[in-house]
Amino acid sequence: MDSVSFGPSLREATRRLGEALVNTEVYREYDKSRKALLSDPEAMELLGAFDTEHRRLQEIACERELSEEDIDDLTYMQKNMLSHPVVREHFSKQRHLIDMMREVNAHISALLGVDFAGYVASSNGEEGGQEREWE
Repeated sequence: MDSVSFGPSLREATRRLGEALVNTEVYREYDKSRKALLSDPEAMELLGAFDTEHRRLQEIACERELSEEDIDDLTYMQKNMLSHPVVREHFSKQRHLIDMMREVNAHISALLGVDFAGYVASSNGEEGGQEREWE
């Protein structure tokens, strides 16, 4: 980051914002659910299997139309993954964190007069507001 445009007062304000976010109940619950997910081998296996199949089908979709069986298999894997309580809890807490971060973005955007997160994402060649959700 360019230290000329990112002076000490902005650096301090950013640090305080980060600390405030990390100290929210929403973030603490998300972090707890993330740690529980990462420490649960069955949940991680379900996530990995779904992710692998999802990527495989994305590649296939570039070459041909997906069959009903392809979609049914992925839907089954998704339902199986989401039936695991640790996975389900993590995605719930993740949604709450995303909602909170959207609120933070809305407040920053109102001050700047521009969609802050969308502007940053588009300048990086990313699609703004596209987080990964499985439901």
